[in-house]
Amino acid sequence: MDEVATTDVVLDNAIWFSLTTRHSSIAEGNGRARRYPIGVSPLGAIQDASDASLEALASLLRPDEEIVLGSPIEILPAGGLEVFARVTLRQMVRSSRNRPTTAQHVITLAPPTRPT
Repeated sequence: MDEVATTDVVLDNAIWFSLTTRHSSIAEGNGRARRYPIGVSPLGAIQDASDASLEALASLLRPDEEIVLGSPIEILPAGGLEVFARVTLRQMVRSSRNRPTTAQHVITLAPPTRPT
């Protein structure tokens, strides 16, 4: 798979990709549904939009707990879940590596300084 195709697959389910790779050590859940710990983030993800994945997600939640999912397709609730809000997000990606990144585009971050 070429780099662009790989990136597209990752971005189609970015939260899932994060919870199964870089953040897998803090992720709660299993092979079908994962989430960040409550004190970390309200984000969660499912492997796919199947009833089995939604039921796995429901088993991770406490009664009346809310979770935020991101998906390029509409997710129809199952497993005792219900939708309380839907929002359309626009995702921006860099489509070409041909545009060089110059020093003027890079801002070095440092700890805040205290007023004297």
